[in-house]
Amino acid sequence: MKIVKFIIYAVIFLAPLGYILAKFSTQADPLSFIYSVSGYSVLCSLGLIVILNFINVRKYSKLLGFFGFFYAFLHFLTFVILDKGLNLAKVYSDILSQNFALSGFIGLVLMAILAVSSLKFSWFRKVGLLFYPLLICAALHYFLYPKIPQLWHYSVLIFACLVAVIKVLNLIQKYKNNLKEA
Repeated sequence: MKIVKFIIYAVIFLAPLGYILAKFSTQADPLSFIYSVSGYSVLCSLGLIVILNFINVRKYSKLLGFFGFFYAFLHFLTFVILDKGLNLAKVYSDILSQNFALSGFIGLVLMAILAVSSLKFSWFRKVGLLFYPLLICAALHYFLYPKIPQLWHYSVLIFACLVAVIKVLNLIQKYKNNLKEA
């Protein structure tokens, strides 16, 4: 049973990468294609984590988090290697001068922290709350990229903000309840 589960996870995990490799050479703009597939893979994994946590099925959140981090890192490597030609000065300049690049980089850093925290280091216990700023950074990155955002861009950003606000309100309520009990 474990081998079947592993194969299913591997197929799901590698499907976007396989799609990139299979279609890369046929694309008019291969760079944009890699950005799109890797970026959508990250957004889908974050959205699935939100949905699974909402219905209280946290069993697959860690796996989806690693999946998202892998594709976020691929997205970043595409930016650094293929787009900027390993010119770190250009990378640094773009991150500081373009809001969508800055939000994407902050999201990647938050995702890296969350990935490391998933490895059960005891000094990283309360880091899970970084997921909500990460969600907003990813949505902002997606929203700010196009010249003229469409309805879908707005809806992703609104969804991320609503999820974060609901979480903050839940934390405030939990804090108030703890104060009453003390």
